[in-house]
Order: sequence, then C-alpha cells, then structure tokens
Amino acid sequence: VVLLGTVTNLFRNVDRSYYLITFVPLFLIAVLSILYRIKESGRKLIHIGVILLFLGSTSVWFFEQKEVVSLNPEGKAFDVELLYSESKSFSDAEKLVLKAKILSNVGIFEPEIHFYDNWGQVRKVSMISTPFLDYYLALISTSENLAIVELYIVPMISFVWLGSALMILGEILRLRK
Repeated sequence: VVLLGTVTNLFRNVDRSYYLITFVPLFLIAVLSILYRIKESGRKLIHIGVILLFLGSTSVWFFEQKEVVSLNPEGKAFDVELLYSESKSFSDAEKLVLKAKILSNVGIFEPEIHFYDNWGQVRKVSMISTPFLDYYLALISTSENLAIVELYIVPMISFVWLGSALMILGEILRLRK
C-alpha cells in the first residue's frame, strides 16, 4: 500500500488525504480477507493490532501538522483558538522554570521551559489527547503580553497505542493455548 502510494506520487502530485481515501480501504479489504481465513482469536487480535499500528503510524507520518503562533494575547492555528492567559516563573536548586497558561477551545495548555545552568533550556510540552487527535503545545518564549508557541496536531496516535496493546493481548491469548 505504501509502495503503491509512493509510486503514484512520483507520477501525480496529490494531496495526502488522497492516500487515506484511496489506499487504506484497499489495504483493509486485503487484510480482512486474510483475517477471515485465520481461525484463532489470538492471531486475529495480533493482526488487528498490526493493522491499527500501521494505520496510526501512517496517519501520524502523513497528517501531522505544525505551526508557530504568536499570541498577543490571542492567536489561531488551524482550527484551534488560543488565548495567552498568564505566565509564572519559579526556581529550585537546579533550574529556573517558566510556566505559561494558555486557554483554547480544546482545553487548557500549561507548557513550560526549564532553564538549567549546565544544559541550557529544555521545553516541557503540554498535551491534550482525544480519541482521534492529540494536541501538543510547546512554549518558545514569553513576555508580559506576548507568547510564542509551537502547536502540533497529531492524528490517530491512539491507534498506535491500541494496536500495540492488542498485539500484546493477542500474543498472551495465543501462548495460553
């Protein structure tokens, strides 16, 4: 399926959604016909897990979106409306932490930047997870009324986790027999 999509892309420049609409149903039909022939439930779970893992990783690879947004104090990235609410800083023995609170129509993000003396800065991403989309927000910089953030929208990452869990469960069931 991936090979077919890659070869098609060499001869025709298409939107990424073309792959999802065209090749995923063909892949599912082929896999379902194989699954129909397999009798054991453990093996079926393993195969369904592989399918979900494949769909999840393919959709993450093709459809992940990223945008850098300046919030002064409002901003919008894709369909996500963001509002910079506040920022706080505090320190402990090893680092200074800058924490921002950003309101959105999908939830509240609280990204952080950790400043270390020896290592420089490390960003702590804030995440909101839904069944089909994950939203990751990283704080780049902030001042009194301005925050610069990086928003990632990652589709179907939950399929990767669900597929992995089904493969483990299927293998446990298969080994019990």
